Amino acid sequence: MTKNKDILLVARPDHSIQIYRALQNHSELKSYYITFKVVKDFVKKIIPYKKLQTVSKDSSIAIIPSFIQVCKKTFCFKFARNWRTEDFLSPYVRRNLKHTSYKVIHYWPEYAYTVMKEYISINKETKILADMYMPNPAAILADMEPIYRKYNLPSLQNSWLAQYGEQIKEHFKYVTDIVVASSYVRDTMMMTFPDKKYHIIPYGIPVSPIYSKKFTPDVINKFIYVGRISVEKGCDLMLEWFIDNPDNEIHLYGGLLANQKEIFEPYWKFDNIHYHGAVSRDVLRKETPKYDAGILLSRFDAYAMAIGEIIGCGVPVIVSENTGIKDDVRANGFGIVTELNMDSYCKAMNKMKNISVHREFCKNIDTYIASNPVSFGEQVVNLYKSLID
Repeated sequence: MTKNKDILLVARPDHSIQIYRALQNHSELKSYYITFKVVKDFVKKIIPYKKLQTVSKDSSIAIIPSFIQVCKKTFCFKFARNWRTEDFLSPYVRRNLKHTSYKVIHYWPEYAYTVMKEYISINKETKILADMYMPNPAAILADMEPIYRKYNLPSLQNSWLAQYGEQIKEHFKYVTDIVVASSYVRDTMMMTFPDKKYHIIPYGIPVSPIYSKKFTPDVINKFIYVGRISVEKGCDLMLEWFIDNPDNEIHLYGGLLANQKEIFEPYWKFDNIHYHGAVSRDVLRKETPKYDAGILLSRFDAYAMAIGEIIGCGVPVIVSENTGIKDDVRANGFGIVTELNMDSYCKAMNKMKNISVHREFCKNIDTYIASNPVSFGEQVVNLYKSLID
């Protein structure tokens, strides 16, 4: 006997857990959630081992993907290298769809592409939402190849990214609606899929549990960067300004890629450039409010949650045009959006250092946080409701 439900969510945990939690607040919607444990959680809980599939009546969590990832990354077992990402969740999805029909299915194509392709071909009534959590690989390749040549880094043309760029041509061929976190991701996806309908739902600003309104100091000269130290994140461009402006200091928190140490370690000799390495989120929440502004000149970023967390601590930001969170920064007056060149970046820094401008950014952040904005999860659930209605 076939059961009828409203929503099936098939996703990696990251942001989708927020959607699942939001669905719990809507008892009028009958939903089911299929996801998997990430490696770090699996390693933490491998002892005692939990044979876990169904965690509640409305969700399934696969542990096999985590086991495979551990075998692939830590032990380099051959069988694990041959395991496709799609195999992570497809068996759960196939089994679920045998007994249940849905009005809306929201899924991440790379985790269940084949089974969903089959389903879409014979179920025309179900509304299908495909989720794209990163920019189009074709756009990333175009932007990054010149940078990689500049720094003598390996080309991306034969990388997993290039392969994924070919895969998405199939993954998104059979869907009409695509969910993205930003206009930047939408614009890059339109390079390959100009005729799809895009639903932009930003991940939102996670407000710090110790948030307090930030007040503009007399001198604005202390800046913070949070994230991977890499050319992909534009750290090379970012740091050049501080070499020419020694009265300003930048503090970097995050890991440094092994193959890019030669690029960035020479910067550590400058007295106003401080590299702190990777630290915990709790440490960042305590340290971030001490700084005047955050910077991210990423060359590609679907949203940039690290910048969201800086804003959530009350600190204004400067972000690049290739950073998805630019939509929120512009719309709410959280800071400045700059093009990826030194001239535009210098103008952005000079503007941020203006006391009255900085004070306005701080005021805008405080107003936004006080407004209790609709969460990412609730926005997605609202989309589901509109499609059902």
